[in-house]
Amino acid sequence: MRAMLTRIGAAAVLCGAPVAVDAHFLELMPSAPSVQTEDPATLSVAIAFGRSWLDMAPPRAVTLHGPEGPSDLSESLEPVTGAPTRSYTVDLVIDRPGDYTLVVEPEPYWEPAEDSYLVHLTKIVINAYGVEGDWDRPLGLATEIVPLTRPYGLWEGNLFTGQVLVDGQPAGDALVEITYANEEHRLTAPDESFVIQTVRADGDGVFSYAMPVAGWWGFAALGEGPERLAGPDGQPKAVELGALIWVNAASLP
Repeated sequence: MRAMLTRIGAAAVLCGAPVAVDAHFLELMPSAPSVQTEDPATLSVAIAFGRSWLDMAPPRAVTLHGPEGPSDLSESLEPVTGAPTRSYTVDLVIDRPGDYTLVVEPEPYWEPAEDSYLVHLTKIVINAYGVEGDWDRPLGLATEIVPLTRPYGLWEGNLFTGQVLVDGQPAGDALVEITYANEEHRLTAPDESFVIQTVRADGDGVFSYAMPVAGWWGFAALGEGPERLAGPDGQPKAVELGALIWVNAASLP
């Protein structure tokens, strides 16, 4: 078994807020939160790193877990043209009802401010045609957040509950912090204490958070992994290993 993370935490950003926060997360933003029409349907998912759109190397792996099993989409990545930094899109062909979980494993990103590398294993669940599947099934990642609340069909104000796992085992007392994508600059933080929303999981790694407004919410648990990689100075550096999941809340009518 891989070593348990020595620190589990995360960071949240209200983009466009007047308070500056240095936090970088892998973002998965689909063109629609679910599929209800057309058969087959195609969704485009934007893959970018960090609220400032930091330069991102091609991911190590892009995998879609669907009703028929996993599919490797790494060769289907398309770089975004005209952007100041590297980011990507990938098209998902949805041809059967059920749940589709997209998982992106990035290349390690060197963060000079932290003197370490960042690796965020990020996923998003997309439902097709209203047929529920195995949205709460662990995928066997080195670390992941398994949803205990169905991660789609949620209203603003709904409670989202998840469980943090490391090597398939509950990460008790994990710190989980919440990211609001704030794509339309809907929220402005009155001061820095509002920017990062933090909850502590219980002894079984279970946490809950009520999403107060509509939009995409990211839940992240970060910690130091067991591996070391050579830094720019040739010395071994820590690798921050993170579990992220993105969940969409719809506006109330």
